[in-house]
Amino acid sequence: MNKATTLGLAMALPAFGAVAAPAVEVHGLLEVDSFMESDYAGGSTTDVVLATMELGFDATINSMVGAHVLFLYEEDATDPPALDEGYINMSMGRGSSLSAGKLYVPFGSYETAMLSDPMTLVMGETSESALMYGSDSNGLAASFYAFNGDAERAAATNDDTLSYGVHFGLAQEGRFAVGVGYISNLADSNIMQELDGGGLGTPGMVDAEVAGANAYLNWNAGSFSLIAEHVSAQSSFVAGDFNGLLAAEAKPSTNHLELVFAGGRGSTLALSYQTSSEAAFMGLPETAMGIAISSEVMNGATVGLEYLTMDDYAVVDGGTGESADLTTLRFAAEF
Repeated sequence: MNKATTLGLAMALPAFGAVAAPAVEVHGLLEVDSFMESDYAGGSTTDVVLATMELGFDATINSMVGAHVLFLYEEDATDPPALDEGYINMSMGRGSSLSAGKLYVPFGSYETAMLSDPMTLVMGETSESALMYGSDSNGLAASFYAFNGDAERAAATNDDTLSYGVHFGLAQEGRFAVGVGYISNLADSNIMQELDGGGLGTPGMVDAEVAGANAYLNWNAGSFSLIAEHVSAQSSFVAGDFNGLLAAEAKPSTNHLELVFAGGRGSTLALSYQTSSEAAFMGLPETAMGIAISSEVMNGATVGLEYLTMDDYAVVDGGTGESADLTTLRFAAEF
């Protein structure tokens, strides 16, 4: 969506049921990690980092229109802080809405009680400036979205590529959530937009669009929860994709299985098992197992400890054949 379209929407929106003054809610999150890591090469690293700083603003502009802005800083990843989300949301009645702006498209659920992101999120999370229609009625949800994808086809004469996706979900609050999703071009995901095998300083080109699919189940029974999710490409990337990063075709996929036990005073114990297939080119391990304990020590303040062990792909599959582990102590404050 171009700037003229965005400006036109912004000028038109106040005509709907304006109120005297917008109500603005400010919220934030700080996560400080102290970690000790042993890598595949046998080296070790210890450090303390500001892993996450989020500052968000949610405005109720009138009875039909809201706006959301979120700034994000991650030490060694986003420096200086950058706009992570910024979109307008307009209610269309009967549980339906239209969103326009920079947002995370609804491809994947990515629920976890671990401190680290699951491999499904690393592979599939996609942030774009998009138009999205959503509907939610009696726990049955559907979303349809479209955006001008950043992934470029090597042989294309026109760089503009329309990408799109759908999501369908069914949920009962406090009991379960199940859903499926589809995205027309998986190469638009955040991690794949960072792949640049040729060292050209631009996202790697691909020979053709490769669609992605997702399925998830989040089930809760009192103090026990089960999380299961799968993300996969629907066809193969080919040799030469991502500026020559791929030496052979690959059809990547990831799986995440997690058991969560909730205790008193906001404490949780999580056990995680994850696998990936043909995903060495993204830097993902072939398997990962972990345990995490977290507790809300006081209102808005949480302390967590996580241990994660990872096995790399074999050398013949593009890895090192070695293992690595990561221990993280996190202090978090949310307001």
